[in-house]
Amino acid sequence: MSACPTGGARRNRRATTSLSPVLTLYLEPDGELYIKLQALFAQDQACILPLPLLTTQRRPGPKKPRRGIPSIEWPTVVRRVIDNQEPLRKVAENYGVSHETIRRTVRAACQQSTG
Repeated sequence: MSACPTGGARRNRRATTSLSPVLTLYLEPDGELYIKLQALFAQDQACILPLPLLTTQRRPGPKKPRRGIPSIEWPTVVRRVIDNQEPLRKVAENYGVSHETIRRTVRAACQQSTG
């Protein structure tokens, strides 16, 4: 058996060296490619404009929204929605309000008649 000149353990030279000499160009403080890359990032950040806010609604409401439906009209709305089974959106379009307003009106009319 031959003995190693360094006292028994062989040293793995690959473990202490970099895998690629190109990596030294990317080292943080003053690597050439690192500096160029940081300059490119700065340019990109300067060119990015803030995204405009979305102005379109998913389901646009009426052109001239009204605050609600007068209580005199409630029986007509209830009859159209419950008796005639018309869609809330169609009734809402005729009154110039949202379908949620029609839903709340029907609920309030039904509670008023039972209570």
